[in-house]
Amino acid sequence: MSITNNRRGLEPSISHAVDSSGNNVTVTVSYNFADAASYRQIIVTSDSGDPMTLAGTVSGATLNQTGDVLTINHDGSASLAFTVTITIATERVDPVDGTEVSFIYAINGDCTTSNIYLIPADVSTQTGTVQ
Repeated sequence: MSITNNRRGLEPSISHAVDSSGNNVTVTVSYNFADAASYRQIIVTSDSGDPMTLAGTVSGATLNQTGDVLTINHDGSASLAFTVTITIATERVDPVDGTEVSFIYAINGDCTTSNIYLIPADVSTQTGTVQ
């Protein structure tokens, strides 16, 4: 089961892929804030305990990373889009129920929103879902 608690109406794109060795699953989350002129800081965390990685660069923003916390300081441009990933060992995925991973973001220090993504039990053959 996947759950989304999204107070700002942002629905990130979330997916997963298993590496060619079958030892790791990478979960990718893409955010797109269409009207982000007042979003000066966005903090993204995950409950997996694994370090998050920013994929590519973010226009008009600087990044600070500490473990599984990414802080994006934005210059107030009209839009803000970025993608983050985490990599989890496939052996950590529950073979019966799958494993839920939460991605949580806060804008300007408030309005925390979480998106819960289910990595399916048979991670190599199924597509994960987010609602």
